[in-house]
Amino acid sequence: RTHARTHMFTHSTHTHNAHLSLHQEAITRLKSLEEMGRVTGVLDDRGKYIFITVEEMKNIAKFIHQRGRVSITDIAENSNKLICLQGEKISTAETA
Repeated sequence: RTHARTHMFTHSTHTHNAHLSLHQEAITRLKSLEEMGRVTGVLDDRGKYIFITVEEMKNIAKFIHQRGRVSITDIAENSNKLICLQGEKISTAETA
């Protein structure tokens, strides 16, 4: 029985490590694509990558320009108006 538990733990740990390795590879690849200018985005607190379009970047820049100094909290609180998080199109008129 002890051997079976040890094997389960080893398998579970190996699977977890493989998942972390894939996660790290994905992050490395995203950073590489960002450096090449192929994608723009951010990793959220859950480790999900949020792709940001050129139009959304313009919305964020406009928001910052209109407000002057802003904090990350200000941007986060207004992110649903600035960045399309659900696959819906955000109208630039909404951010004016």
